[in-house]
Amino acid sequence: MNSKAEVLLKFPPILHLEPQTLSFPLTYIGAAGFEDRAMSFLDWAISRNICIDNAIAIEYRPYQETNRVQLFKEKLNKVKAEARWIIFDRYDPQVFSKAILPILESLNSEHILVDVSAMSKFLVMIILQALRDRPNRLTIIYTEADVYHPTKDEFELKKRNLV
Repeated sequence: MNSKAEVLLKFPPILHLEPQTLSFPLTYIGAAGFEDRAMSFLDWAISRNICIDNAIAIEYRPYQETNRVQLFKEKLNKVKAEARWIIFDRYDPQVFSKAILPILESLNSEHILVDVSAMSKFLVMIILQALRDRPNRLTIIYTEADVYHPTKDEFELKKRNLV
């Protein structure tokens, strides 16, 4: 059996994203989530005047008021992305699985960049499955949260209130 280190050596190294590593035409796949980090890549691209050719923008359902779809749309406009919106309903994921395939087929992209920062593990797996046979260059990006909730103090407070 392989050790963890041996398995990790089979994967490409984890690197900070640099503008010169992007190739074009570029497609960005991201979710309009509730956390600030859902917008981190778009903010990064805006600050560097990077234009994105296409975007597959994902809206979660059931909708949460904290999802910032409108702000996500505004940022996609700033990077000049031609956005195609698709709904991911966690109670009906098959619809998303079927809908993303023709969208991917219609794209003319050299490079697909998947921002998993605001995605559930399940959504990430569905997207990677849809991309598995694509000839495009693939980059997966992730932005860590500044704070993960609940914090230990929040947890302890709620735990005390249960008793």
